[in-house]
Amino acid sequence: MPTSQHLPLLLPATFTQASHTRSLRSATRVLRGVCCAPRPEPRARPDSILSMSRAFVKDPETPGPTCPSPPGCGGSGVPVSSVTLRARLRPEAAARFGEEAFFCPDPACEVAYFDGRLAWAARSELLEPAYPKQAGAPLCACFGIAREAIEELGRRGDKAAMRAFLERAASPEARCATRAADGRSCATEARRVFLRALPGAAEE
Repeated sequence: MPTSQHLPLLLPATFTQASHTRSLRSATRVLRGVCCAPRPEPRARPDSILSMSRAFVKDPETPGPTCPSPPGCGGSGVPVSSVTLRARLRPEAAARFGEEAFFCPDPACEVAYFDGRLAWAARSELLEPAYPKQAGAPLCACFGIAREAIEELGRRGDKAAMRAFLERAASPEARCATRAADGRSCATEARRVFLRALPGAAEE
């Protein structure tokens, strides 16, 4: 058993070791709190918020030229390329236009094509009757499919035949840029005609 003269030496050593252990535990808890605490997300700068807001705001579209009135209807047109113009118009009429023009889809309008420089071509200057400008013109100019044929498919509810037609219209066999008056596929219009003719379809 240690003598009393050793006690002053043992007690300070025991006290120092316990204090050191508590200090280590406290430091460990502090470090864990710093490492594991969720970091706050950085606040967006005002200029960053402004940039994000602008990214979601769509600029208003600039309206294109309208069908010259008179002699036209004053409505909007469908953009077409010079390839379509040269294929669908008489040469002297196509020569009035530049690289781009617009097709007027209004069946009652006498103007077939126009541009932003007030040049225009009448539907009488088309090389062939064009849908929907002239009665009897095929809805599908590539394959000569009439509107009435699509309506008949709708009345019969023949979805298989309609699907086959749409697949053909989307194939390389179609030549919409040179055969269609608007230079585009007739698939959208054909679907609309078909759906309206289905039994029980609501009238527009």
